[in-house]
Amino acid sequence: AKSFLANRPVAYYRLDEFAAPLAHDSSGHGHHAAIEPGVLFFLDGDDQREFTVAGETNRCTHFAGGRMRANLPELGNEFTVILSVWNGMPTEGREVAGWMFSQDHEDAVTHSGLHLGLGGKGDQYGKLLLAVGHAAPIVGRQVLDRWTWHQVSLVRTAKEVLVFLDGSNTPEIQLPLPAMHAPVTNLFFGGRSDNRDNWEGKLDEIAVFNRVIP
Repeated sequence: AKSFLANRPVAYYRLDEFAAPLAHDSSGHGHHAAIEPGVLFFLDGDDQREFTVAGETNRCTHFAGGRMRANLPELGNEFTVILSVWNGMPTEGREVAGWMFSQDHEDAVTHSGLHLGLGGKGDQYGKLLLAVGHAAPIVGRQVLDRWTWHQVSLVRTAKEVLVFLDGSNTPEIQLPLPAMHAPVTNLFFGGRSDNRDNWEGKLDEIAVFNRVIP
């Protein structure tokens, strides 16, 4: 947690709240996020990384249909999102097990949208998905086990989007961006912008930076 703060995030959601309606921004910038109905609070959080001192339990939020919504005007063409994810959905239960992060206009999927999720049925089973606009998603390489914490990093540069898993230096997904693709300041966690195939599981320790974090 101190390492995240030392890198000056635009927003940092530790997700240790007891109740709705807000997820508090620990960065000091006041970008508190709205929490929708369909979310449970104060469950055991990411225990694979040292976000708390010895003897303390890291806490998180469990998403069960609801989302967390934030608006970050500081975001430009380059940014980084880091989040801890725990899938509780039977992975083969639907085509997309769940969307964990989405950047797009409210209640829509547009050509400017950027969506990060987890594959379900078929060849994309348990693998990361990255979709730009209405295009078919690009599929990652590794399978993420159910009921297991993973840390996912999405890095957008001016020309491409890269997705990393569990601190690896090799991207799971590398996707060139169309020249016309412009960023949107609306961010959704625990679901997609159009509320379809939302995340069924836990999210924790979400950090957003308005630049590329190596």
